Amino acid sequence: MKRSGNTPEYQALAQFRFLIRRYLNNSEKAARSVGLEPQQYMGLLALRGLPPDQDPTIRSLAERLQGAFFVANVPARTGARCTCT
Repeated sequence: MKRSGNTPEYQALAQFRFLIRRYLNNSEKAARSVGLEPQQYMGLLALRGLPPDQDPTIRSLAERLQGAFFVANVPARTGARCTCT
């Protein structure tokens, strides 16, 4: 069977994905070791990593987190917004 595509490109992509997964797994372990949930760590990292000219708004953090949290714009019984993880 002939392989389609460039094998070195697939190898590089596979290595890149492996390194990302290893980083995320290590980040989760580090967060839990100090009593944080991984999502809390991601939020703190996103907040701390904002560019100096960007205000720390909910919108800017949500854009940076992209999928780490699901923020629903649904009024709760108290009139507050609902955040689902």
